[in-house]
Order: sequence, then C-alpha cells, then structure tokens
Amino acid sequence: MKKIKLLNFAFFALLGALVSCNDDEDATTQRTVKPVITAGIVDFTLTEGETVTINLTTDKAYQEDMDMKLELVGGTGSFRDYVSSGDETIIDDGYGVIGHKITFPAYTTSMSFDISALIDLYAEGTEVFEFRLYSMGNSNGVVSPASEMITLTVNDFVSDNVGIQLEWGQTTADAFGTLHDGEYLGVDDEMHPFTDWDFDFWIENSSGAVVDGFAAATGNHPEMSMLSASAPDDDYYVYVDLWSAGEDPVERFDHDLKINIGKYGTWFTTVNIPTSSDDVFSDYVIGITKSGTTYTVFDAYDPGTIFASGRSVKRTRIEKNKFL
Repeated sequence: MKKIKLLNFAFFALLGALVSCNDDEDATTQRTVKPVITAGIVDFTLTEGETVTINLTTDKAYQEDMDMKLELVGGTGSFRDYVSSGDETIIDDGYGVIGHKITFPAYTTSMSFDISALIDLYAEGTEVFEFRLYSMGNSNGVVSPASEMITLTVNDFVSDNVGIQLEWGQTTADAFGTLHDGEYLGVDDEMHPFTDWDFDFWIENSSGAVVDGFAAATGNHPEMSMLSASAPDDDYYVYVDLWSAGEDPVERFDHDLKINIGKYGTWFTTVNIPTSSDDVFSDYVIGITKSGTTYTVFDAYDPGTIFASGRSVKRTRIEKNKFL
C-alpha cells in the first residue's frame, strides 16, 4: 500500500507540474501578444491642396510608443507629390527606402496622422497613391492586415491662374529617395550647393511696372509666383535676376535655369535658360499675353543682350505658343 500511495503521489505531482507549465505558457503567450492597430478609413478621394486624416485605434494601450512606417509602394504618384505629418525617414535610421515614421504614443488607444496632396503645375490627370502602413522601428505593435494598405485617389487642382516656378539647384534623388542639390567645388576647396546662388524673379506689365504681389524674391529654392486670372489683360514679362552669387568656383560650371509655367490642371511647359557661373544674369526670359483666361506664352530670352538696369528691352517673341 505504501508503494501505491507513493506512486499516486508521484503521478499527481507530475500532473501538477504539467498544469503549472501550461499555466506559465498561457501567461507568457498573453504577455507577448502585441497590440493590434487598426485604421478607420483606408480609401480616400481628394484634390491637390487637400488633406486627409487617417484615424488609428489599438485594441489595448501599451506602455511604450509603437513605431510604424508609412511607405509609398504603388500607384502613379510620386513621393514628392505629398507630405505627411509623420517624420520623413533618413538613410541611416534603419527604416529602409524613404517614407514617413508614424508614432503611436504610449498609454493611448487612439491617434491620427495626416497626408496632404501638394498642388503642382503639372496637368497630370487623376493620380493614385498606394501606401503601406506597417510595424517598424521598435515593433511594439502590429498593424491589422485590413489596415495595412491606404489608397489616395488625387485629382488635379484646377485654376485659371498661371503658376510660374524658377529652379536652378540641379537637384537629384539618390537610390533611397532623398533629394540632394547639385554641388560644385569652390576656391576655398569646399563643396557648395548650387542653391547658394540666389536667383529671384518678378512679373512686369507692358509698361515695365512690377505687378504688385507677383514677385518671387524670398531666398527660397525654387522660387514660385503666380499670374492671377484677375489681373488686367495685358502683355506680361518675367524678369530673372541673380541677387547674390555663391562661393567662386574652381572651374566654370553651367548654371542652367529652368522656368516651369502652367495653368493649373490645364497645361504645363518648361523653358530652359542656359547660363553659367561666369554670367551675372539679369534678363527677361518669359513673356505672357493674357486675354481673359486664355494665355499666350513666348520665350523672350536673347542670350546676346545684356541688361544692366533691366527695364528697357527689345521684346522679340520667339517660339510663340498659345495655351487655352
């Protein structure tokens, strides 16, 4: 009898140990289940210049921030056509190709972030942006599979105004997607961005008076202004001026300027203006004839003409094109 009781005791002890192990395993499993993050709406239609808000919830609060990444993975739009309230990722932060870091704050069960479609001059038609939202960084939470894909259908901003943009930074994108201004070697043996050279432009009417509010002289790159549809019918001229030069280069470089001009959502064209670091550029480059909401755009640049004061010019219409 004693032997049987001893065996029974051993059996129940082993059973208790197994039950205890199962309880420990269940507790461990419960402790390692990550919060699930869900988006309220994942499909939006908007127009350039508008913003959508993506509302996120989680099934339980977590004691630390939860990191996610918003990445453009498909569609016809590009990364530079939108901005997000998240932080743009950088090449050495472990987040892979360029995107935006979205952070779900600790001890909360809801948050939101924005995506804004930028207004540009291009008449692109409707574009689609396909985003993927997924756990990244500390990976404290997981995004519900039904909430991973966010789709934006973006229509052109349409206006009777004409937008004008001047750029000269010779900007390129690396394989990661980050934009970099072109650089040149200065006489100080340092590399300098082309944007250290500050170009401005303004719009004059046929009398040579600067049109109030239509100047682009901010020190920014690119410079941007607009010819309003409410302006009187007239011939208008875009004047480009080198406000200040950067560090002298070791060798002369081509400093090609580019005027992008378009009637929002209707037509767009680019005019290249060749110049170099040897030139103190100051000249009329684009002419615009306005008749109602119909515009005739022509290239008024003559490379053989130098303008010291920049107010009197023989305006020869070259490559005249009519845009409705």
